[in-house]
Amino acid sequence: MNKLFLSIIFALSSVSLQAQNFFDNSSLDLTTGLNFSTVTDLSGHFGYNVGVRFNKSIKDFAKGNLYGNIGMLYSKKGANLDNDGIGLITGASNLTINYLEFPIHVGGSYPIGKKVSLFADAGPYIAYATSGDLRGVENIFSDNGLKKSI
Repeated sequence: MNKLFLSIIFALSSVSLQAQNFFDNSSLDLTTGLNFSTVTDLSGHFGYNVGVRFNKSIKDFAKGNLYGNIGMLYSKKGANLDNDGIGLITGASNLTINYLEFPIHVGGSYPIGKKVSLFADAGPYIAYATSGDLRGVENIFSDNGLKKSI
């Protein structure tokens, strides 16, 4: 079941569905993606994100488009732990943290077909941890634990 779920998420990792055009050269999009997160000295963990983004075209260039976007995403991140008695935890465990993220990005797109475009965007984001789970630890967010915002 996990392989099927990961396959579906991977297939949708860069899908964006346009919902509405509010202003000229802008859109409100539903988006989903696949992410791979790591924590220093720990092995990586696959996760996902889903949310909405507001895109605004900034300038057309060389048959492509330069745009800016802001959004709100729900993201699952974490790491796999294989430790030998760190704190109260022994053996293998998974650290999972769920975030509410607010990205502020600039990007570009280039059409490669009538209905297909290549795109890339980058920029900072603000995130707040909404929940987390680690076997053997009741509250992973505390003064001595993890912080909720990054």
